Amino acid sequence: MDRRAFIGALASDLLAAPLAAKTQQGSRTWRVGFLSGGGQPPDGASPLPLRQALQALGYVEQRNVIYLSRRANAKQDRLPGLAAELLGLKVDVIVTVGGPSSAAAKERRHRLRS
Repeated sequence: MDRRAFIGALASDLLAAPLAAKTQQGSRTWRVGFLSGGGQPPDGASPLPLRQALQALGYVEQRNVIYLSRRANAKQDRLPGLAAELLGLKVDVIVTVGGPSSAAAKERRHRLRS
C-alpha cells in the first residue's frame, strides 16, 4: 500500500463514523490537524488523499471541515512544539505521517491531559 492510499484509508477509518454522525445532526465545522516531519508541498495544502477521502464522505473545505497543517521540514525536534500548536488550535483530530509525528502528538496530548 502506498503512502497516499494509507493516508486516505486512515482518514476514512478514523473520521468516517463519528464525523458523519455529527455532521448529519448539525452544521459543525470540524478542525482536522495534520502533522508531518516532512516539508511543505508546493501548494501548502494538507495531503490530497486526506482531503479526497473526507470529500467523498461529504465534507467540504471551509464549510464543514478546516485543515490545519504543521510540518517540521525534516527537523524532528520541532515535532513536539508543532503538535502542541495544533492542540492549542483546538483541532478535533490530528492525522500524522510517520512514527515520530505520531509519538509527538500522543506525548503532547498526554501532557495536556495530565
